[in-house]
Amino acid sequence: MMTIIASSHAVLDRWNILVNVTDCTEHFVGYDKNLHLGRMSTPILKFDEGNGQGSTYTGSTYQTLGPPGKIHPDALYVLEHVLAGQNIEYEWKYQQGGRDE
Repeated sequence: MMTIIASSHAVLDRWNILVNVTDCTEHFVGYDKNLHLGRMSTPILKFDEGNGQGSTYTGSTYQTLGPPGKIHPDALYVLEHVLAGQNIEYEWKYQQGGRDE
């Protein structure tokens, strides 16, 4: 079941940034440690790679944990459902190698 989450603070583990090539936006995708759910953000407004903090156009704030890379299966599930039926070309900002925990 998919849930739309109101603006909030997310702590993302096993994350990456999806680059929507179709409309040139970037989105956080990862596992929200606060809600224990996979999550995909609205477009990113700003992201400081140095401290792993960012925010989105809807006002949510994000703290990333660890390096970017392979994303959590729950986040992949969310991504597949959000993009289902849409003709969107995307790529990952960071290499998809990494942890398989």
